Amino acid sequence: MKKFFALMLIAPFMLAVSSCSDDDKDDDKTAIIGTWQYLQSENEVTVTPENLKDEVSGYLFNYAGEYSQDVWVFKKNGTGTIINKAEEDDSEDFTYEVKSGNIILTFTYEEDGETMTEEDNLPFKMDANYFVIIDDCTEEAQQYISGKHKDAKVTKAIVNNKFNKVK
Repeated sequence: MKKFFALMLIAPFMLAVSSCSDDDKDDDKTAIIGTWQYLQSENEVTVTPENLKDEVSGYLFNYAGEYSQDVWVFKKNGTGTIINKAEEDDSEDFTYEVKSGNIILTFTYEEDGETMTEEDNLPFKMDANYFVIIDDCTEEAQQYISGKHKDAKVTKAIVNNKFNKVK
C-alpha cells in the first residue's frame, strides 16, 4: 500500500515533466506566426589581423542587405510569404517547418516549364517580439577578404538579421 501511495504522489510530477518537451517544441512554431518587418543586422566578426574587422563588417553589411526591405509573413497553416518592399510586385511564397532552432523554408517555382523546389534551412532565435535569422557567412567573408589580403584569416563572420513583429 505504501508503494501505491508513493507512486500516486510521484505520478503528477512525471506527467508534468513528460509533457513539457512537446510544449517547448511547439513554442517556436506558434511564436513565429505573424508578420515580421526587417529591423537591423548586427555582425559578430573575428578576423586576423584585427585591423581588418571594419572591412569585413562592411562586406557583411552589404551581404545582409538582401533582407533590408523585407516583410516576412508566417501563417498557421505552414505557409508564408516574403515581401520585398523595395520592389512593388516582388514577393515569394513558401511553406515552412520549425525544427530544433531552424526554420526550413521550401520555395516552389516554375522554370522552363518545369516545377522546381528549393529548400533553405535558416538557424533562428526568438527574443520577446523579435525574430532573428542567424547567417553564418564565415566562408563568404574569407573568400572576400583573402582576395584583398592574402594573409588574412576570418574565423567568425555571423550576421544576426533582426525582424520586429508588426502583427
